[in-house]
Amino acid sequence: WEWGCRQPSTGSAAMGVAMCELDECTAVCPSCAGTDCTANAQFCVDPAPVQATLNDWTCNCRPPASGMQTAAPAVCVINECVSACMTCAGPTCSAAGQDCTDPDTSFRSLADWSCLCRAPEIGPPRLGSAAPCTLDECVAVGCATCEGDACTRAGQTCADPNIAPAFLSDWTCTCVAPLMGVGYTRPAVCTLDECSAACPTCAGATCSGAMYPQTCTDNNWDPLVTSDWLCTCDDPNVGVGPPGAAAACTLDECTQVCATCQIVTCSNAGQTCRDPNDSPAATSDWVCECRAPETGAQNAAPATCTIDECTAACFTCAGTTCTAVGQTCNDPSQLATDRG
Repeated sequence: WEWGCRQPSTGSAAMGVAMCELDECTAVCPSCAGTDCTANAQFCVDPAPVQATLNDWTCNCRPPASGMQTAAPAVCVINECVSACMTCAGPTCSAAGQDCTDPDTSFRSLADWSCLCRAPEIGPPRLGSAAPCTLDECVAVGCATCEGDACTRAGQTCADPNIAPAFLSDWTCTCVAPLMGVGYTRPAVCTLDECSAACPTCAGATCSGAMYPQTCTDNNWDPLVTSDWLCTCDDPNVGVGPPGAAAACTLDECTQVCATCQIVTCSNAGQTCRDPNDSPAATSDWVCECRAPETGAQNAAPATCTIDECTAACFTCAGTTCTAVGQTCNDPSQLATDRG
């Protein structure tokens, strides 16, 4: 003889009590799963398929979803940031150095994940793709290359010309006007050209606006050395002013090169040039003067030189020749060209 299990259990034993099996996932019974799992696209598992343990079957979500519920349909979730599926993020965010977030892990809500920028990068989240993150090294805190406060401590302004996270160590410190200078990834060495800058001690229009054109020169651009700029008169005028003031320009038409200057007019005639008024406003007033012992002068032209060989001292002059013998000397033509 043998013992047999009653349906829906299965199993038998000869000469003893049978161990009845009951897989509540496939059998039909009051405690069985029936279609609870399959109707929700889930699969059923009975961890102990024996009649002694009932109502222990579970509905399990199918990958990539996850979730399990005992004796009832499971609530399936799918975190598209960590799962592998057609709509999942995969390495999209991590490859860009960003974090992934799935705001709704419901199995019915797919393709709603976003990439988030990681600090110190900033930027709006981007649905379904990498976020447009930026990294301004002048204002960001918490990165190895972010040292914008180095500019601030030096009283300078910081600028990051390219805030894409891939472009690092490109920030600059710029001196605040009127100082000039740019430092790359470090404070700038500031300079002050008082000829071109606008400041209380700067030249401004002192040189350029002078009565006679002048050029400004600042030979020391140290910001601590001020009011040392010089005005220098432009050619053909000459003159250098005292530090921090306009120059008093002069124009010697005998020595300079200009439209009214004599250049070589006097010297080619063997005469001396003299400019009685070296003001740049007084032009064409130069004079050619005869060289001793000749006499004579002419404005803006060679002079007609004369010499009285009876009274002058020269190689061709009479000297005491006449007087030594009690005679009178007479030079009928005193033109310098009629010597001897």
